[in-house]
Amino acid sequence: MSYYYNIGGKLTSVWALYLYESGPRVAVCLGSVSKTSTAAAIALLKRLKAQPELATALAGIEEWSLNRFPQVPVESVLVGAEAENAFFAALNELADPSKVAS
Repeated sequence: MSYYYNIGGKLTSVWALYLYESGPRVAVCLGSVSKTSTAAAIALLKRLKAQPELATALAGIEEWSLNRFPQVPVESVLVGAEAENAFFAALNELADPSKVAS
């Protein structure tokens, strides 16, 4: 299941939830976001990588390699309150940068 956000007037797949036998995973659709707005993809990546568990899960993804769709395990990464809050704060900022405090 993919979740689309309005980025610069274009509906863009930003993240997707996959239910695997080994456990649920969230794919961060940096590839899709970067096709719509490189600046938005870089901001999303930086915001996510500011949180240690997410930074580890996104290791190897840099500003010059945004054409990826990295998957983050829900059970080992996103169940922690800090990682969960950072993930949703990054999505909220992407959805409406003017309404998110730094």
